[in-house]
Amino acid sequence: MSDEKASFLREALFDGNGVARRLIVALVLFSSLITAVITAVELYADYRRNLGQIDRSIDFIGKSYLPALTGAVWVADREQVQTQLDGLLRLPDIEFIGIAVDGQTRWAAGKVVSQRSVVAEVALQREHRGQLLTIGTLRVVASVDRVLERLWNQLLVTMLGNAVKTLLVAGFMLLVFQYLVTRHLTRHLTRIAAFVRRIDPAVPRGEPLQLDRPATGRWRPDILDAVTASINSLSGSLGTAVDALRGSDERLRGLTQESTAFIYELDPQSRITFANRTYPGLTHAQVEGSMLVNWFPPDLRPRVGQAMADVFDKAAPQRLEYTIPNPAGEPRAYVASIMPIMRDGAVARAVLTALDISEQKAAELAIRELNSSLEARVQDRTSQLQLAMEKAESASRAKSEFLSRMSHELRTPMNAILGFAQIIEMSDPAPQQLKWAGEIRRAGDHLLQMIEELLDLARIEVGKMAINTEALNLLPLINGCLAIVQPLTAARGLEVTLDCPAANAWALADRLRLRQVLVNLLSNAVKYNREGGKIHVCCERREARMRLSVADGGAGLGPEQMARLFQPFQRLGAELGNVEGTGIGLSLSKQLAELMGATLGVDSAVGHGSVFWIDLRLADGATAAAAGVIPAPESVHGLTCDVLYIEDNAQNVAVIDAFLASYPKVRLRTSPSGDAGLALARERRPDIVLLDIQLPDMDGCQVLQALRSDAHLRTCATWP
Repeated sequence: MSDEKASFLREALFDGNGVARRLIVALVLFSSLITAVITAVELYADYRRNLGQIDRSIDFIGKSYLPALTGAVWVADREQVQTQLDGLLRLPDIEFIGIAVDGQTRWAAGKVVSQRSVVAEVALQREHRGQLLTIGTLRVVASVDRVLERLWNQLLVTMLGNAVKTLLVAGFMLLVFQYLVTRHLTRHLTRIAAFVRRIDPAVPRGEPLQLDRPATGRWRPDILDAVTASINSLSGSLGTAVDALRGSDERLRGLTQESTAFIYELDPQSRITFANRTYPGLTHAQVEGSMLVNWFPPDLRPRVGQAMADVFDKAAPQRLEYTIPNPAGEPRAYVASIMPIMRDGAVARAVLTALDISEQKAAELAIRELNSSLEARVQDRTSQLQLAMEKAESASRAKSEFLSRMSHELRTPMNAILGFAQIIEMSDPAPQQLKWAGEIRRAGDHLLQMIEELLDLARIEVGKMAINTEALNLLPLINGCLAIVQPLTAARGLEVTLDCPAANAWALADRLRLRQVLVNLLSNAVKYNREGGKIHVCCERREARMRLSVADGGAGLGPEQMARLFQPFQRLGAELGNVEGTGIGLSLSKQLAELMGATLGVDSAVGHGSVFWIDLRLADGATAAAAGVIPAPESVHGLTCDVLYIEDNAQNVAVIDAFLASYPKVRLRTSPSGDAGLALARERRPDIVLLDIQLPDMDGCQVLQALRSDAHLRTCATWP
């Protein structure tokens, strides 16, 4: 071997660069890891295969040799038995086989020497005179140690072979890396380094870097071409940056010279090394090179000196406000900031920027004087705003109280409309008249519902909504609500299901208000459902609450709709033109639920329908038992009684008169005022009194109190 080749091998194998060695080490480690994993998997598979072979050998003995052995043992043919046992010993990994009779080994072949083995025992059975007799036991011992020994030898051979292959590949890769990478790059990298060292930052542009190599090649461009192009680009960029820096420096000098601020550069001794401008009458030569403190009055010099010390010793920016006279003797106010300039972790320079703020100080003084005069005006304006707010709140309360008082005035004519419509329906009308009366009643019911919702909101707002909480059995209430919406569900072909156990469905709530909430939820389930869809009503106990839920199969609600769902006057779906109502049903229902101590919520997703639920307080066993069952009202057919109706509205009187006309044994007497009604009650002693609340001479509640307090009338009538 020549000296050049020997040097190349020595350099590649022993003196190569660290990158090559790390690459080879990584290759060897990775290859060894992969080889170990693959070898382990193969050995485990061989191990399982050998154990399977042992099981098959034992099974083969039991199926093929057992009858012959049983016959030989039965006739006590020792030579035949021993011959067969010796033959079975030749099966793979079988190291012992013997036959025991009456608990003692009579025939045996081989010897048990393995610590790990597989043992199988098979009974030798012979039929004799119709009976199945056990004449002995065949015991087979297979050696697992032989299997492990073969696998260990296989492992050593495999690992040794793979190690030799890995080392050969590593050595080859090391030689290839040394030849193709290290020797190829060293000469060119040395030239590149020399070129970079020769770049002059002041004059970066020069001859471009060119390597001593062909301009083209099979594998070109390569990494050397990329490095060369990058260095040439860097040289050009550096030249551009130097030109830009020079231009920036010139612009900076021009700008600072025209600036109205004083910009000074200071050295660590607080000496001025640069000044952008000076006072009139002073030259740059007089200012630059002088000490900064010498330009301040004696009383300010300690303060300025301390600020400069903090800048250079602590690298802490400083801010100063001071007043000094100009060369003409006029006092001028300045604000100055002193900023440290860091270099290598230490303060090398400082920059002082001083701005004349005399005009600003004068403006601040004027503003303070103006503010003092404005405070009185602000207080006066605040008083006016407070008064306006009180007036607005008073108007809002008056509005709410007005709406709450409108209950009688709004519902009285509506009751007359609905009453006459019902009377028409009960008076055997013509089909067309019956249809018209039905339309009047449905429209009136809809309008009355909206009026009631608006009035309920007004009552809640002014705090006049009365809640009477009692223990309720939810099942009858739910059935009643379902009966109300049944015409609506039938019209749209909706399937309604109910899951509510009567025994456990007790909760604390206001019967009227809970019915109002549930009817609203059921109406919405009908309104927003699809044709032929489903409505599922469920009540279930959840810890200390009873949840009553209404699920529909509609289009569901998105996040934006959920955000404004319980806001008043939000009619979701109104943009499609197919949703009626005022948009306050859910808002009112939520407020009613909260007044009852319950929680109203919704779970919904677009395309999956909605589930509206109300969590009610549970009624304990004692309260539920005391509530009992509400008795059904008795029928009034055939009843003979006197009815006194105290009402000032002629329409309502006409409705009741027409309604009771179908009950000939019921006598109706009316009175338009409270005093007249009391006098008529004392005279006629009626069985039933129907009483209006708002009467022209006195409140209906006062009339009721007078009736109850009268000893002669206390037990003669049915009081509400």
